[in-house]
Amino acid sequence: MFTDWSEALEAESLPLDPTTEQQLAAAARATAHHSHDKHDLTLLLDALGLPTDPDTLTALLPLIPETGDTPVTTTPALEATEPIDLERAQEELRSVKAGTRTTEAAPTGARTGGSDRSREELAAIRSWARANGHQVADQGMVPKRIQEAYDTAHQTPVRENG
Repeated sequence: MFTDWSEALEAESLPLDPTTEQQLAAAARATAHHSHDKHDLTLLLDALGLPTDPDTLTALLPLIPETGDTPVTTTPALEATEPIDLERAQEELRSVKAGTRTTEAAPTGARTGGSDRSREELAAIRSWARANGHQVADQGMVPKRIQEAYDTAHQTPVRENG
C-alpha cells in the first residue's frame, strides 16, 4: 500500500513485463493436456489468445490425452497407478525442482512409448478401425485401445480336443 500519491502514480506508470515465449508455450501445453480433441484444442487456444497456426497444433496434438499418442519427452514417463508410484513421482518432482535429480534423463528425442508393429500392420489396424467406426489418424501412433480391439477381433478361436 502506498502512503504517498506520487509513489502510487510512479508505480502505475511502470511498464508491465510481457508474457515470455516460455510462459506461452507452457500455457499451450497445459491447454493441450486438458483438451478432448483437435477442434477443442483450437477453440481453447483461440479463447486464450494463444497461436493456433498449423505448426503449433501439430506440435501439441500428441499431448491431447484422447489421441493415444505418447509425446516426446526428455524425462522418463511416470505413471502413478499405485500409491507407491505416486510417492515416487512426487519425490522425483521435488528433486527436479530442487536441482538434485539423481536419475538419468532419457536422451533428447527419445520416445517413451511406441508399438512393436510394422507399418503394414498399423495400416491394416487403421483400415479395420475405420471400418468398425473408430476414429484414427492417418499417421502417427494408433491408440492402444484400438490396437487391443483389433487384436481381440482377430484372435483365432481355440478348439478343444475331445
